[in-house]
Amino acid sequence: MHRLFQLTFLVSAFLLLSGFTVIGHRGDPTVYPEETFQSFDSAFAQGANYVELDVHETSDGQIVVQHDNNLVRMTGVNRLISSSTLAQVQQAKTKTVRPSTVWPTSSLIINTPTPKFN
Repeated sequence: MHRLFQLTFLVSAFLLLSGFTVIGHRGDPTVYPEETFQSFDSAFAQGANYVELDVHETSDGQIVVQHDNNLVRMTGVNRLISSSTLAQVQQAKTKTVRPSTVWPTSSLIINTPTPKFN
């Protein structure tokens, strides 16, 4: 019992003293559609140090940020990203009441001032 207490104390002390890095998984998908600029901005506003994201290449060689390789779950459009052009991907809208949702692309992310993407 004494060893369990010591181990619990040491682990707790380590966690409290070492600090944490907060990473927004796909941004903040509880507020905005995952892996959109709005979701990333919300994660940073809530204290995230970084956001996790996924990328896929379109048929015309452009990189887009999207978790799935198919747009169906997020948009209802059954289309593979790798078989679509960037223009086709950008025409798909997320299933949300927020019409301003933007699908990030690599050029938009690179040109974002002081991005904190990992």
